[in-house]
Amino acid sequence: EDEAEDLKAQEEELLARSIEVVDKEVDEETKEEVGTSDAYKDYFAKKNEADDLMGKVDDLDEEIAELKDKRARTFKMAISLNDDSQEAAEVDNEISDLQVQINQLIALKKQLKEDALTAYDAANEVLDGQTDSTTRVNLMALAQNNVQPFEKAAPEAADFEVPDEITEDIFRTTNGAVYSDDAPIPMNNKRTGGLVYKVQVGAFRNPLPQDHFKEFAPISGEVLANGITRFMVGYFKKFAPANDAKGKVNGIGYSDAFVVAYCNGVRITIDQALLIEQGLMTCDPVENFVDNTIIENTVAGNGTADNGTTDNTTNNDTNRPNTNINPNFNADENDQSNQLELDPQTAEERNLTNYYTSVPEAAKANQIEIIDGLFYTVQIGVYSKPVTNSALFGIQPLNSQQTTNGFIRYSTGIFTSVEAATARKNEVVGLGIQDAFVTAYYDGDRITVDQALVILRRDGAEALVGHESNTANTGETGNTGETDVTNNGESAYYKEGLYYKILIGKYRDAIPGEYATLLLRGDDIFETEVDQDGRTLLISSKLQTYEELLDKLSEFSELGIEDMDIVTFYKYDVIPYEQGQKIRNEEQIDDLTPYDDIEGISATPFIYAKDAVYFKIKLGEFEEKISPEFANLLLLHEEEENIQKEEGLDGVTECFTGSVTTYEEAEVTKQRLIEKGFGNALIMAYHKYDEISVETARKILGQ
Repeated sequence: EDEAEDLKAQEEELLARSIEVVDKEVDEETKEEVGTSDAYKDYFAKKNEADDLMGKVDDLDEEIAELKDKRARTFKMAISLNDDSQEAAEVDNEISDLQVQINQLIALKKQLKEDALTAYDAANEVLDGQTDSTTRVNLMALAQNNVQPFEKAAPEAADFEVPDEITEDIFRTTNGAVYSDDAPIPMNNKRTGGLVYKVQVGAFRNPLPQDHFKEFAPISGEVLANGITRFMVGYFKKFAPANDAKGKVNGIGYSDAFVVAYCNGVRITIDQALLIEQGLMTCDPVENFVDNTIIENTVAGNGTADNGTTDNTTNNDTNRPNTNINPNFNADENDQSNQLELDPQTAEERNLTNYYTSVPEAAKANQIEIIDGLFYTVQIGVYSKPVTNSALFGIQPLNSQQTTNGFIRYSTGIFTSVEAATARKNEVVGLGIQDAFVTAYYDGDRITVDQALVILRRDGAEALVGHESNTANTGETGNTGETDVTNNGESAYYKEGLYYKILIGKYRDAIPGEYATLLLRGDDIFETEVDQDGRTLLISSKLQTYEELLDKLSEFSELGIEDMDIVTFYKYDVIPYEQGQKIRNEEQIDDLTPYDDIEGISATPFIYAKDAVYFKIKLGEFEEKISPEFANLLLLHEEEENIQKEEGLDGVTECFTGSVTTYEEAEVTKQRLIEKGFGNALIMAYHKYDEISVETARKILGQ
């Protein structure tokens, strides 16, 4: 009876400590996520060990039942025999042997059940360690269906290996991340030969998790000298399929993605890539191209969109060369390139121009180093060495100048007026060089157009190149007013006089510490000025183009600066942004209305997109294990409130609700969660993947 009671108690304990049955179907995505986890491998092993032991117990039960049946039959036989007979003694011995075997098997069965209980306890400990009740149920459901633990399928090799050359386009959408710490995104480690198009999906100053991009592959990364890392997807032989892929990437949610091009691993403009694709240029030698993330003003293109703020769809269409425009401008009467004697005459001049004249295949060009006087010209590109005329769209006449770092700066035309230079610039833009701009030189040195105006006011026409025979109207004959005057007396403003600065703040007292640190670094990121009220202004250095402005706004945003203003200048005056836009777009404008002080417009709309702003409720963060109290709250409310756990690179686990699109909804959600026991609930705001202040988010949304 005691043995029977022990076995009954053990059976009841097994029922209490064994794994419950769950009724749940697990989808394939969850199956892969759970079935490849370490927790599932551990749980499956412990539960299977317990189940195997219980299987052996069942086998023993059958064996014990057979022995008991045999013992009963033998006992009946013994009853019919004479107690004194030898046969009866043998039957008694057999019954005793059977009982010994039964007792041994019962003892083994009891031990196996103890071992099974221990294994079930271990499996339950794995379940108890899951703070997410959904994960707990998924573990049980998979094991219940005897789904073996498995490893994640290795992604295609192309996702991790940069190809030596492109034989076919490589691009695919994915249902999850294919990169991880064990299989990281390729970064700057190999150049693909020939012409390659990619789709840039983002540029970030701060490190991203390796599994950040979950929607497409293959990804490649490029770390720039300024610390920003740009990420691209795909490898394409031609522009058209790359642009199609860009459309897909835009549709996934990366609205700022744009097409970029590389020649033998060097970033080039779309203009140059299209010429190579059409057979009008070659990709060799690679030195003919300069990475336009390093050199200022490379030939036309899309290199100003590192922060993804410019969609290149329009640019890619308009950047195609216009074959209806003749690139030979030698007949231009306003261009003095062919009217001046510009060949080197002395040993000193030959030495100054040797960098160019010693290269036989270089495009025909005048060397600015030996041109005396002031003139305007149109800059069209910067290259690492002298290049052929075909690399410059066949443009003639040309000028060259060697920069301090040894690169070759190309321009076209020698003009004595801004108007004539601007006309040439418009023709060059028509050829496809969208970034061409008017600049000025004086005695072989490049100067700004503003500086040229100062020289003309001071010295008059005698400052101009070839002044002995000059009859050109410079448009600056003693006019000292703030308006540029054309020949017919109308007001005219040219966009070369336009520039921008970014105002960070105005301070009565000391500049905030985080900005002061950046100011003291000496990187020329910021400048300080004092306004009419005696406040210290923290402001960016001069930004010559609208594209530079957008890049700098993105860079400052990456540094965590949110409240900024765009200040627009024309020459020395601060003007309304709208008037600056008219000048930039070469629209008619009557008179400027300059401000008396440094004023601007909010930069927020230029940095943030309304539809990319959202809110979450942060419920808590934990450096180690989640507290039992919080775990209980999760078990009660995780599913109904869509609570998610996110583990950062620093190992800290944060718990958030799903996202909502309005502040009002976020406030209602926060109050509801506080009432449910999440006392530390906090509203957080985001733009795309980056955290921003709630105040900035509300300002963007107008809430």
